[in-house]
Amino acid sequence: MAAHRLALPLALLATTCLAVPASAQTSETRPPLPIDEWLRGPDRQDFRWKVRVSRPRLTFQQRHLVHIRATVDADLVHRDVTPPDLHFFVKVSDDQGHWLPGENYNHFALSSTLDTEIAIQFDSGLYLRSGSYTVAVIAYDSVHHNRNIWQRPLVVRPPKDDPLPHLDRDLPPIEFLADVPADSRKLDSVSPPFRARPVPYVGPTDDQSWPLGHGREWLPISTDRPVQVDLILDFSGWTDPEERRKPSAQAYRQAVGRLLQIGSVLSHLAPQRGCVRVTSLDMLRLRTILDRVAVADLDWDALQRSMTGLDQFTIDVNALEKRKDTANFFRRSLTQVASDSAGCDLGSQGALHVVLVAAAGRLQFPAGTRPERLQLESGCACLFYYLRPGELNPGYNFDDVEKMLKSLEVRRLTVSEPSKFRRALADIIDDVAAASSNRTGNRTRK
Repeated sequence: MAAHRLALPLALLATTCLAVPASAQTSETRPPLPIDEWLRGPDRQDFRWKVRVSRPRLTFQQRHLVHIRATVDADLVHRDVTPPDLHFFVKVSDDQGHWLPGENYNHFALSSTLDTEIAIQFDSGLYLRSGSYTVAVIAYDSVHHNRNIWQRPLVVRPPKDDPLPHLDRDLPPIEFLADVPADSRKLDSVSPPFRARPVPYVGPTDDQSWPLGHGREWLPISTDRPVQVDLILDFSGWTDPEERRKPSAQAYRQAVGRLLQIGSVLSHLAPQRGCVRVTSLDMLRLRTILDRVAVADLDWDALQRSMTGLDQFTIDVNALEKRKDTANFFRRSLTQVASDSAGCDLGSQGALHVVLVAAAGRLQFPAGTRPERLQLESGCACLFYYLRPGELNPGYNFDDVEKMLKSLEVRRLTVSEPSKFRRALADIIDDVAAASSNRTGNRTRK
């Protein structure tokens, strides 16, 4: 059976499992069940299943992601003449035992024609703030009135030696995710009592493909003069259509997801006086996706849908013919952003201009391109940052964008892991606050 998505998404991930991704929106098919009453009672198992919960993992968006999976044995489908009608729920309570608003829910009506070897797999995702919780997973068969109830404690710890301990101050305690990415097939579960331990980041994972969280990170910048922040995001995973070694479709999705997560956080930098704008580019296709858009007018959900649906291997013929103009396109784009203050009410006092450049991957411009170093007009009170990504493919150590930025005394910050990005955020906040008052930043830069 081929993978497909419907209003209630179903996908055959393997020959032995039907996946039932959760929905954060309660469907009309949700029966009026006494869930609260069931949760006050003990755990229960009327049919065989297995529940696994991942360790909380810090994402590039600085959210703690928890992945939950319940797998129901295949024999449930065929042990009765009438197949079951399954309803899955995930609920979460706080450390006081109060069940938090919202839930993940989905409904799956089974057919007796299903293969006897196919198990039913329900996936759910959560973003949680640091704290202590109880996770409850419920599966209810509305035909035979059987139910399984599973509850376990979950502790989400803040990052060790956290440079930004108040970053999640204004975020909701929990966000139930409405979609589970297709890349999320593996789940490394932990044993009770599910206490979070630091887990080393081991490179691109499915974490970068999950939907963006909502809410605004608390990232204030104390400034003595107005500050204009311009964020430039390049979504090209590669720039030369003739390049033989291209990132896989999955690696590209993860790189785009990482950049979306990083960009959404950077857009929430909040100077005491000033503004934040976002520009996004696709240098492979020589196009500007967003052009100096005020962050208040930016719909990150729409941008994520647009970018994750892009076919990286398809390129317009006109762009293909002009691919050697890639370096000039980037030069023009950055120069326009750095020289423009339209849309920012900065007053008469000399403003500090902060330009943050981040890309989906390290880029090599097409053969025949000359990535000359950028030269801007003198007198620009600018502070440039280049957030260096991880590599899309091992062995790719080139980066023509970094070469072009060298003449601007760009400050390079490594963001190859969520924890490194968090420290880079702290560096940027410290530096901008210091530069706006003509002080010297005191953080170590890499």
